[in-house]
Amino acid sequence: MAWKAEGIQERFGHCDVPKLPEKNRQLMAWVSAQRNLRKRRKLDEARIQKLDALGFIWSLRDLRWYQMLENYREFKREHNDEQGMSRFKQHQGLGTWLNNQRIARAEGELEPTKIEALDELGFRWSCKAAELRAKVEAIKDYHRKHGDVLCHSSGPTITTCHLNC
Repeated sequence: MAWKAEGIQERFGHCDVPKLPEKNRQLMAWVSAQRNLRKRRKLDEARIQKLDALGFIWSLRDLRWYQMLENYREFKREHNDEQGMSRFKQHQGLGTWLNNQRIARAEGELEPTKIEALDELGFRWSCKAAELRAKVEAIKDYHRKHGDVLCHSSGPTITTCHLNC
């Protein structure tokens, strides 16, 4: 089945099997089995490396991350600017996702390969870093007090709740 995954990569530019036509149920089952075997540490390293080389997505969380990265790539290709992102419906949520990447990196929670992928697109990590950290701390304080991070009229100002840079 790895040969089929390789063909998928060549043909579609990704190994995201759920996005493929319905007739690929067998391949979808095989992909799921590979993910489960790796999770249980029963997949040999050679196969892992071969699938990695194809761009195999091991987790659905990573799948979402790479979808957003592709959305960012498309936005950059069209606009070459991160300002005013919220005006474009097809890129809805992208500004928030980008800010989340800044926060994850600042907190040491963003994988080096993901940092590298964003760097390749010219992502601006510096977004008035001190201001961003202050906003993150304000939101953490708010969460400790209120148990959520929803912006209530009695809570932090709207600029504290939104991390847009």
